[in-house]
Amino acid sequence: MRTMTDHVVTKMFRNGGSWAVRIPASLVPPTQAVEVRGTAEGTLEIRPHHEPETLEQLLEKWKQEGTPRDATEQWPARTPLPGRFPDLREDDTA
Repeated sequence: MRTMTDHVVTKMFRNGGSWAVRIPASLVPPTQAVEVRGTAEGTLEIRPHHEPETLEQLLEKWKQEGTPRDATEQWPARTPLPGRFPDLREDDTA
């Protein structure tokens, strides 16, 4: 098997409504599924996909991936709708 540092030029082609990439047999991972990600620099990453078997493995995977940028944005303040809470007075919402 080739190492991931080997430089290989391959072809892209249409497959139905999607694009596909020919992967040389020597680089095909021994899994049925892969993860495809685009980086901010424009690089495509294709990695073997392994489903976590336990909750601990899933939590560890999320820990390694880090927190998505949109998950750290502040949510706007929400005021309960008076129609849904008729006994809520205006001075209770502050």
